[in-house]
Amino acid sequence: MQLTLKASPMIQSRIPPLSLRQPRPQWSTAAASRVIRAAQSKYVPVGTRYAPNRDLVYAICRDGDLLDAPNQGVMMSAPLGLGGEEMQRKINKGLMMTLHLVGRQGSRPLPWRALLDALNLEEEHPLEEADHNVKAIRRATPRPAQLMGRIMACTDLSSLDQAITEHGRSFNDRHVSSAMSRVGKLYRRNQVAMAQQMMQDLSVFALRELTNMNARSLSNVLVALSKVGGLVNPAVVQGILTEAKLKLRDFNAQELSNSMWAAAKLGIEDKAFNASWLREAKLKLPDFNAQGLSNSLWAAASLGIVDEAFNAAWLREAKLKLPDFNAQNLSNSLWAAATLGIEDEAFNATWLREAKLMLPDFNAQGLSNSLWAAATLGIEDAAFNATWLHEAKLKLPGFNAQNLSNSLWAAATLGIEYEAFHVAWMREAKLKLTDFNAQNLSNTLWAAATLGIEDAAFNAAWLCAAKLELPDFNVQGLSNSLWAAANLGIKDEAFNAAWLTEAKLKLPGFNAQALFNTLWAAANLGIMDDDFAAAWMRVAKQKLPEFDVQALFNILSSAADRGTTVQVVGDASNKALAAYTPNGELAQPIIQPFSKTELKFVQKGKWSSTARELAVVKLALEVMEEQRPGFLSGKRFQYGTDCEVAVMMMRMVAFPDAPLDSPFLTTSSGKYAHNLATAMGFKGGLGTVPLVKDIRLLCEQLGVELDVVWRRRNYSEQQKADALSTIEDTEDWSLHEGVYLKVLEHPCLEGRRPTLDVFASAANTKVQGAYYSNYLGLGCLGVGAFQHPWVREGSPREEQLAYIHGPYHLLPQILQRVREEQVDCIVITSGLNGPWVALLSGLPVQATMELPSTADLLVAGALVPTRERSKGSKDPLKASFILWGNKQDAQD
Repeated sequence: MQLTLKASPMIQSRIPPLSLRQPRPQWSTAAASRVIRAAQSKYVPVGTRYAPNRDLVYAICRDGDLLDAPNQGVMMSAPLGLGGEEMQRKINKGLMMTLHLVGRQGSRPLPWRALLDALNLEEEHPLEEADHNVKAIRRATPRPAQLMGRIMACTDLSSLDQAITEHGRSFNDRHVSSAMSRVGKLYRRNQVAMAQQMMQDLSVFALRELTNMNARSLSNVLVALSKVGGLVNPAVVQGILTEAKLKLRDFNAQELSNSMWAAAKLGIEDKAFNASWLREAKLKLPDFNAQGLSNSLWAAASLGIVDEAFNAAWLREAKLKLPDFNAQNLSNSLWAAATLGIEDEAFNATWLREAKLMLPDFNAQGLSNSLWAAATLGIEDAAFNATWLHEAKLKLPGFNAQNLSNSLWAAATLGIEYEAFHVAWMREAKLKLTDFNAQNLSNTLWAAATLGIEDAAFNAAWLCAAKLELPDFNVQGLSNSLWAAANLGIKDEAFNAAWLTEAKLKLPGFNAQALFNTLWAAANLGIMDDDFAAAWMRVAKQKLPEFDVQALFNILSSAADRGTTVQVVGDASNKALAAYTPNGELAQPIIQPFSKTELKFVQKGKWSSTARELAVVKLALEVMEEQRPGFLSGKRFQYGTDCEVAVMMMRMVAFPDAPLDSPFLTTSSGKYAHNLATAMGFKGGLGTVPLVKDIRLLCEQLGVELDVVWRRRNYSEQQKADALSTIEDTEDWSLHEGVYLKVLEHPCLEGRRPTLDVFASAANTKVQGAYYSNYLGLGCLGVGAFQHPWVREGSPREEQLAYIHGPYHLLPQILQRVREEQVDCIVITSGLNGPWVALLSGLPVQATMELPSTADLLVAGALVPTRERSKGSKDPLKASFILWGNKQDAQD
């Protein structure tokens, strides 16, 4: 194979043509022996850098290329083209001239390159001219140390290029590797063409030196080439690897590590070299230091080299030397172990111990790689995670697109929830989203959805980037991205259309989980079309032969056929049930405080958290139907909760006949399936199974499709539901039931009973199914007492009686409203005088009743803060009976 390299004109004029290890004619043994013997014994002093026999042979045969001088003969490249007598004449002439010139130099031999230039003479040139040429070249050629100093002193490409042009012919392997490294450090973006030409020149010199290079030289040149990356001709690297493969037995531990690291950096895969390298590395692994161990495994992972024997030997040595690993060694080694699938608990434990101490020294890349590797290997350690979060938050500005994607993916996989980190991550990601590739984009949205991170600006920027990259999304990326979009409520017609186009093409590659996720997400977003449905069914029947695909499709896609989805998010605390509709189907949230009996059940552990979560589902369905009759019919009721067991129980509503090991149950919440048996039992007095049955019957009656979605607790919508269920209300007091019944016995009422409770809640209302409250609840006629009439239409005025026990500071407004609407009512007022007394005196008060001043006169509701419960009412209370009679009586 002929290797063609175009050197710069000044360099090319001084370099013989090169070939890469071509078949070469062999000198006669006798001729070679005479040259070697003469050079070694008489004319070339011992101690020169290059083997005397090779130097002399190269000088004699200047038309040759890549010469080698084994003891049994000298191989010469094909371009020499000499044969028979002409070859012997050339050898004799070269030997005579070389011995003469070397002898004239005394004990200070010239470099063989100078001799090569001196021998560039026609046959008739005298020896004196050769001697003159040698002296001139010697004066112009710096010593090796001087050359190295000049190379290292170059501060820009121009000065380095000049040094290469003037003295490149005299470069040895060390000069070549150093010059290559300097090119990598000095070139700028606008100097790529110049740097590439310089690398070609240096590559010519490297190949010229190839057979003279020992193990150290080969390793150094490979490392130098790796540092300039894309400026290198791959054929040059391949040639050097081929030579290195022949000499790998001479490589020590550091040289083995460096050479494989360089090959990985250059992305050169050579199976023969890798096999030889593994054989030598296994023998010499005990001599690898921390850097060598880290680099070697990183290189193996980067090149996809899997060898169990090497991995086992590597682990054995690494466990002993992990205390010597620096921050970069630690991050690289765990990343490589994760990439190669190397799992070893002892190594992981030791790695964690060392990493916790070194985390402050990890750079952005190291932090990202280490958490990604920990997530991939399933390494969970709270102390490590906490320290990692602290360091990552400080160094996030240094994270590139890949680092940002990997870190959030790993945090989501490990369940690391830390709001400050999420906020900082979002800030950086929004600045760098244009650098995200397809996998980065899908992983980040999946992670954001998993962690419940919502950011409208990020979502908008993500959509813009994803639309451009969608053709590059793989099947996992397509599935994850739509699943995440559905969970985050991201709806964009252009993105959905582009997604469907790509998904139809790639559906055959979807696995069972991806098929379930995409169908659920497509139905949830309402983007199902006939083509996608048909393609999904066709693929699903092939992938899920054990499942009723048609039944599953009908259930999950029903929302697309039957109308919009009603989203409800709820939560249950230890004092109330709460839910709300993010899209505004209900104008007010649902909050139903626990009654005194329910509070006792909770305190005694007889009402489980799962049962309370299911109670929220039932309550939300009932309140929605009560507030908007018939609205749910034909719709999909999607309920979001942070209770994993409740989700599993609700799957029984959607799949009442599905076995516990059905694909849907196990794939939707597989790791929580073991909780299902416990959830199906009774936890105290309120069981979950009867409640599930009630919900199922209710859904059938309402004609609604139920879908329950699990979300993390830090999901913004879930946090809002949690806040609603734990809300505090200092005015959640009610009159003791016994006292209230005595009030109703007053003769002036003549047996009338209240038909409206103006200030109440579902837990303390005195009139079931007819009350006003600050929150929606079952039986609530409206939110905000002053926003609704206190005398309702459709019923005779004389049949209506309002019970009013509102905040005492609102008594003036309450009495004014009573006057305006002429409300027959029972008003609970303070026994003390106030500005409202004058208003009360102007109303038709038929009687008043002093209420007993007992400690339990007022009962604290579930929403009253603990600090307020002991206060009660310190003032006397009384009930005023305001009865307007007919209009004429009121005027009299």
